[in-house]
Amino acid sequence: MSNYTIDESAYASYILGSVKSVKLKGKKEIVEATKNVLEASRDLYTALSSDSTTFDQVLPLLETKRTRAKAYNKVTGRIWRL
Repeated sequence: MSNYTIDESAYASYILGSVKSVKLKGKKEIVEATKNVLEASRDLYTALSSDSTTFDQVLPLLETKRTRAKAYNKVTGRIWRL
């Protein structure tokens, strides 16, 4: 993960469930967009990690993550790589 920023490493730990929370600071719209994409990414990861999750359950989670990643990009100018 050497190509990732410190923030992205913390975000990855949150998504993977290694940490329970991530402290976000900054402009309200950036914090909100980051929070939304983090939650969507974590929900998708959790679903994909479960043996009982079906394809039909994953599709809306994937679409939510894509939508929130686009919103994150629009607000921050950064690509969501996780």
